[in-house]
Amino acid sequence: MKLLSSVLVLLAILTSPSAQALEVGVLGGLNFWSPSATSGLGSITTSAGSNLAAGAYVQKGFNPLFDVELGLMYVKKKADLTLLGSVSSSSYNAIQIPLILRTGFIPGNFFNVGAGAYYETVSGGTPSGQKSSDYGLVGSAQVRFPLAPLTKFIVDARYLMGLSEQSTDTTNISIKNRGIEVLAGLSFGI
Repeated sequence: MKLLSSVLVLLAILTSPSAQALEVGVLGGLNFWSPSATSGLGSITTSAGSNLAAGAYVQKGFNPLFDVELGLMYVKKKADLTLLGSVSSSSYNAIQIPLILRTGFIPGNFFNVGAGAYYETVSGGTPSGQKSSDYGLVGSAQVRFPLAPLTKFIVDARYLMGLSEQSTDTTNISIKNRGIEVLAGLSFGI
């Protein structure tokens, strides 16, 4: 409930009338989830393929240097963990809420970088041996190509580093979320 209240307050701030720009956008692409796993029982290797990610965001400019972006992403995750020759597959869908502070270095905001935090919760059931929610840090590099007035094509690369322990069996194994998202989409100025 606390998270929902925080998101609603932030949405109210982001959509308040101001002289600064407001932007909405849609993104889709690939999620390369590769959890970091360790165990006292032996070495763990992880292998992950590409999975789908899609979502939308609202971005509010506060001054010429900084924008705040709040997103809502639907992310598919699948990886195999191998411990002592035994393979365990983990596959689930998640809802991700990234909050990113962005800054552009080139006039016209053609290229920008961002850093922030994310919260994620499992959608449709908890994966075996893992917790149902996560939080962590996100870094982003984004390129924006103007298509028409107030419309841009966006390519965004993100690195996500989970901070919370994901394993429910912490005496034998430790799992932290790590991932790269490569996204593309459209943004529309309002």
